[in-house]
Amino acid sequence: MVVKSDGLKTKDLYKTIHKASKLKAEKYNKRKWRYMQKQLKKSKKILYSNAATQKSINSAKSDLKKSINKLRRK
Repeated sequence: MVVKSDGLKTKDLYKTIHKASKLKAEKYNKRKWRYMQKQLKKSKKILYSNAATQKSINSAKSDLKKSINKLRRK
């Protein structure tokens, strides 16, 4: 499990970010892709933030997973 120096558990968020980063835009509906990219950017910001809380990390992971699941292939 990845734990930040302040004790926050970030492994699941990191894995979800990695999964989203490997996806290819040309395979998905543009509107859904843009939304997922917005969530990905938000998640990365939270992951690398010194002010992140466990609640914000868990929320970012959940939101990103939902946006990935909503992607629709062209």
